[in-house]
Amino acid sequence: MDIAVVGINHTCSSFTLREELTRAFEKAFAFADNDSLKCSYVLLLTCNRAEIYFSAKEITKVHVKILNILRRYVSFAFEHALYSYFDTDTFLHLARVSSGLDSALVGESEIQSQVKLAYEKARKTRNLSSSLHYLFQKSLRLGKYTRSDFSFSKEGNHLSTVILKQLQCTFEAFDGLSVLFLGNSEINRRVLAAFMYKPFENIRLCTNHKVDPSFERRFQGVEVLDYKEVENLSFYDIVVVAGKYDKYLIEEISNNIPKKRIFFDLCVPRSVHPKLQHYPDLTLFDMEKLSVLFDKRQKFYKKELLECEEHLAKYVGRYFLLFHKKSERKKFYQTPTTLADVS
Repeated sequence: MDIAVVGINHTCSSFTLREELTRAFEKAFAFADNDSLKCSYVLLLTCNRAEIYFSAKEITKVHVKILNILRRYVSFAFEHALYSYFDTDTFLHLARVSSGLDSALVGESEIQSQVKLAYEKARKTRNLSSSLHYLFQKSLRLGKYTRSDFSFSKEGNHLSTVILKQLQCTFEAFDGLSVLFLGNSEINRRVLAAFMYKPFENIRLCTNHKVDPSFERRFQGVEVLDYKEVENLSFYDIVVVAGKYDKYLIEEISNNIPKKRIFFDLCVPRSVHPKLQHYPDLTLFDMEKLSVLFDKRQKFYKKELLECEEHLAKYVGRYFLLFHKKSERKKFYQTPTTLADVS
């Protein structure tokens, strides 16, 4: 299929290195007018991974070119932290990603929509090869199959579930608590949706963009503010940050009020300065700390996960062969024939 992927995720590097490489992937390949690769590709950036899926006739040359481009943005050795897959291994990898098997929170639901959004964005901004279209469409289909047939994908494997459980361990009750969401991202909206069913005193969201009517209908009662509200962080009990920022959004808290608080930084690179964890009565969770809580689920579903891996490998093999058969038939019918060829 002439497809490959280069990437980094939560399993193969330190959190700091993953932050730097995520920045590099975004700067190098995220913009629509950036055609430095001269090939078809899809960039997938989430809070726990940065990957570029690409297709080309000379796949190894493009692979080398990707590494050289990344070196422009990273000043230290990083190649040891990256993984690369080719052909059917690429297919199996994306199927595992879409199914939530390769996630820090095994079976998480957010990754399916993130893969779809990355594919849709690439499809709208550049011409994709038939190989990449096939790769993403079939991997998304396998992700849906996994979620409908295996229990580890059905039983509340949401980031919001983990966050709410942590809040229950921190506070005796939700009544009277004030919540601030920073960033109108897809992840924040998913967490916000779960918070709507809890008796918080008030929930507010900060964004620089006007929210659409569908947001107002879905999140009635949520007050929308601009980022000036960051100056009033000390008055909130819970702060959830999820978005893309060029630098730390929160570096300190002015007028610090001594009370129990908890911050969730769902960004990679981080948007809340790590020094805030030293503030009295403040608990800071970034994605690295949250991943420790995620590990427990993988041990619980170990047997079923192995069964799911086997199913995915089988279907990926079938889809891969089917693509090649279709490609061969297409080449046959496109080959010009003459009387001389027949005789």
